[in-house]
Amino acid sequence: MSTGTAVSFRTKASSGEGGDYELPPAGSHPAILVGLVDLGTKDNTYNGKTSKRHKIMLIWELTAESDSKGQNFVVAQDYTWSLNSKAALRVIVEGFRGRAMADDEEFDLSQMLAQPSMISLSEGTSASGKKFMEVTGLSKPPRGLSVPPATHDSYVFHWGAIGSTKDDFELPDWMPRLYGRMVADDLKATDEYALLPAF
Repeated sequence: MSTGTAVSFRTKASSGEGGDYELPPAGSHPAILVGLVDLGTKDNTYNGKTSKRHKIMLIWELTAESDSKGQNFVVAQDYTWSLNSKAALRVIVEGFRGRAMADDEEFDLSQMLAQPSMISLSEGTSASGKKFMEVTGLSKPPRGLSVPPATHDSYVFHWGAIGSTKDDFELPDWMPRLYGRMVADDLKATDEYALLPAF
């Protein structure tokens, strides 16, 4: 597992959604998946019913679209970790592969790491009025299109690979926020984190 430049997992919790951040333009972009983060299990309430949801975050680098500082944009999207027929993650996997999945088929998401694709982004607005970019589709690059290489090393986080305490793992400094929130804050709110010893 490569983490590139990493920072401590210790972070100050925040109830807000952070400040304003430069967003990439909506539309279709050459991209490479550079990160997979197991977001763990949390309570999810929908239509008045609460259930446990295990989520995963996919992180893409837009390798042909840079910000005002000359750095490639990095975008993230969270998904329920499921490939059932109605799952949003299944749509992404099928788009990446260019074909439909069989209902009993398994797929290792790490096969998508460092592989070129075309990502579709659309602008969304949070409940507090802040804008964000939402991943709305993924596909194979058109024939003849060369997708530039990523500038970030591939990064994978899963709970089975961390150390033995709550502060004994790190996240890379290029990790994007998720709907304005620090990813570390999301991880600290999981059932998996609660089970870790403090020391």
